Amino acid sequence: MTEQPTARASAPPRRTSAGEKKILGIPRIYAIGGVIAITAGIAWYLVKRHKNASAAASSTTAGSPCTASDGSTGTYDANGNCVSSSTASSSSTDYSGELSVIQTELEALLAGQGTASSSTGTTTTTSSTSGDVTVPNVVGQEAGTAHNTLVAAGLKPTALASQIPTDIVTSTAPAAGASVAKGSEVTIIASATGSGAGSAANEVTVPKLSKGETAGQMHNAIVAAGLVPAAAAGQKPGWIVKSISPASGTQVPRGSRVVINATGK
Repeated sequence: MTEQPTARASAPPRRTSAGEKKILGIPRIYAIGGVIAITAGIAWYLVKRHKNASAAASSTTAGSPCTASDGSTGTYDANGNCVSSSTASSSSTDYSGELSVIQTELEALLAGQGTASSSTGTTTTTSSTSGDVTVPNVVGQEAGTAHNTLVAAGLKPTALASQIPTDIVTSTAPAAGASVAKGSEVTIIASATGSGAGSAANEVTVPKLSKGETAGQMHNAIVAAGLVPAAAAGQKPGWIVKSISPASGTQVPRGSRVVINATGK
């Protein structure tokens, strides 16, 4: 009897470790390592490219130093072009001299002093007398009259705040006869008595007081005579004048004060 060969028991399947699994025929662990290496390389390339682009952009910023094509040192302009320092300096022009001459001309013209020549860069000042006027003599006149005289002459009269139109002019500044520009200020110096208070030319007569004359009527008469009326506080224009001081007919300096005494009874 022939013995049958005994079948050999098959070996159990071998368990593959995690490191031995394959991706596209490559062990998994090697495939993952390769992907990581490639990704890192790409990232490094992108970072380096970004840095180079930033450096290139900053290097061409306007005002940044550069080397021109002729080998000289220069700076970048607003368009990113490298401009040689020698070219930039030669293209700029100094106009300070011309501006100074123009400014001088304008100042001279505004001041009315003359004209300036820009071709020579020097200012020629000429005095024009076409607008000058002579200060009239108003000494001895009342301040109000003198004011009108100066205005008629093309001048601008001024006076102290304490002066009144009936004050007598003693002098002016500038003095009479002086030649000044039209529209100049002339100060009137006057006082209640004037410089020659004792002379007949500066004396006036206190107006006559008529019977039954009111305080208002007497006030107007005193002003017309070139005198300054005064009255007690509370006195009314319709009251009857009893007396005046100084008395009627008295010779007093022009601009003197005359007190009116009136009553309502």
